Amino acid sequence: LSSYFTYALNAQVQRIIYDEPTLYVSTIRNIYKCDNPLDILENKPIQFKLIDVNFKEIRDILVNNDSLYIASSDGLTIIPEEMIDKIRDQIPIPYFNSIQINDQEADLTNPEITLTGNNKIKFTFDAINYSSTPVLFSFRMEGFDKSWTSGTTREIVYSNLSPGNYTFSVRANKPASPLSEPIEYNITIKATFWQHPLFYVLLSLLFTGLIALIIIRRKNIQIKRRELDHQMTTLEQKALQSMMNPHFIFNSLGSIQNYILKKNASKAGLYLSQFARLIRQNLNAIKATMINLDEEADRLKNYLDLEKMRLTNKFEYSITMDESIEASETFIPSMMIQPLVENALWHGITRLKEKGMVSVYFQKEDEHALKIIVEDNGIGLKKSALYSTNSQDHLGLTLDLNRKRLELLGEKFNIKTRI
Repeated sequence: LSSYFTYALNAQVQRIIYDEPTLYVSTIRNIYKCDNPLDILENKPIQFKLIDVNFKEIRDILVNNDSLYIASSDGLTIIPEEMIDKIRDQIPIPYFNSIQINDQEADLTNPEITLTGNNKIKFTFDAINYSSTPVLFSFRMEGFDKSWTSGTTREIVYSNLSPGNYTFSVRANKPASPLSEPIEYNITIKATFWQHPLFYVLLSLLFTGLIALIIIRRKNIQIKRRELDHQMTTLEQKALQSMMNPHFIFNSLGSIQNYILKKNASKAGLYLSQFARLIRQNLNAIKATMINLDEEADRLKNYLDLEKMRLTNKFEYSITMDESIEASETFIPSMMIQPLVENALWHGITRLKEKGMVSVYFQKEDEHALKIIVEDNGIGLKKSALYSTNSQDHLGLTLDLNRKRLELLGEKFNIKTRI
């Protein structure tokens, strides 16, 4: 029968009396009535109600002459059956003991609060009860909970509620009695700036703009790199032309012709062989931006030997390299030094009455820096300018080409270069 009660009786049953059509059930302190218990035969719910009168200790109950007799440690109590349904239930009155917002006590006189961002809300509640019957509570956070939660719990905590409007409600009742009117507390959670939809729109725009800037920057870097490469190629071609200028080729061929006319075939053959080797070295140099010092020193030696033969030993030369330099592992820009050596010979040495001297030094400044010095004992830049404007223009062009090439290389590889 008890499985069909509308209310589950948890206390221990002491006595049962049946006075058709009413069943009376007694515990140690309370009496309950159940009308028409035989409705169970038709699978109907059984109404089970508390008679809201408390006793210290119920010893026995009896129904006689349409009255309910209760023997307890208080004495004998007689309640006419017609009066039982008129006994009004004393409904508990719920109230908030305390409300803590982020571990700080809130003002209980204010029925609402507005919060921003992270939150922790703790409710502690109780009820005014006019009897010793235990009080049950039913609570719900509207906007968060889908249904009411019932039990004897008197404390509940909510954490990190999403932005929105909420209402926390608490009701109280006694077993098998009506629920009280709910007490309420209104909560408004406002979104922080980064929780606002506009923040995500702005973040998306910023992210998109950043990606666009990165793409544009990369495009610009690629364009600039292509421009640098193009300028480098142009300058390298000009440098090659400077190295293989018509004066040098004409003079070299003239020297070969002179040897042939003098019927000095051995010298003509040697000169032609070295000349062809130098031309091949210069042509190979255009294929690579950088060249190791071994190859560069060999090319300089070949060029100086040719000029020394052509000028009939008018000068001596030396190529000196620091022992700390690993020539085969050290690379410099190709076609950079020969035009400077060529200028030293043509504009400085050729007009000397005494024997000239050209020296090339490769010096190590540190682990990543190399200093190259081209030195001669010629007439100097100022005097050479007095002899031929074309010569001075050629010298200026060579220096300018080298300077621009070094600037572009420095910009491309982020290194310091200078002449």
